[in-house]
Amino acid sequence: MEDWMWLIPLIGSLGAVGAAIAAWRSAKATRKTVLAQIVIQITSVYGSEEMGESIKRLHAFKHKYKEGSDDIFSELLNRPEKEMRTYAKQLDGDRRRVSHYFHQIKSLLDCRVVDENFVKKMIKSDQVDTLLDVVEPLEKAKKTDYDHSTFDTFRRIYHKESQREAKPLLYNQFPLP
Repeated sequence: MEDWMWLIPLIGSLGAVGAAIAAWRSAKATRKTVLAQIVIQITSVYGSEEMGESIKRLHAFKHKYKEGSDDIFSELLNRPEKEMRTYAKQLDGDRRRVSHYFHQIKSLLDCRVVDENFVKKMIKSDQVDTLLDVVEPLEKAKKTDYDHSTFDTFRRIYHKESQREAKPLLYNQFPLP
């Protein structure tokens, strides 16, 4: 009877290896499921009608006022006329919607739920341009000591130049009409 006793630990070890392999496969499948849910959430939020309307309004505002859009935005926020404040609040809500979308993705990066390669696959460069060229100036106009971290994260990932570090424009570069 003692001749086969060595088989008991071997069988137990093989069972443990099998359980470890099954757990590893389960964890891998769970990660894929989580990433699939993140993809669905990211694309659903960015593809929503509200986000689309927000982006359109922000781009239209930027196009209408060009480089002075941040100053105009700041002025609108402080105007006494109700319709101007209503328009400014709508733009501010649009700014917040887009900014928070990117902040949520940055949070996923910070928590290491996703990596930079995943973000590059999900977020196109023109989406980041909206964040940096349209939203960030409004963010700065609203609050000069705003949190740069989300903007800097996407600037670094997509190798974009910082507007904060760019040379300031001189007023005489733009002749008055």
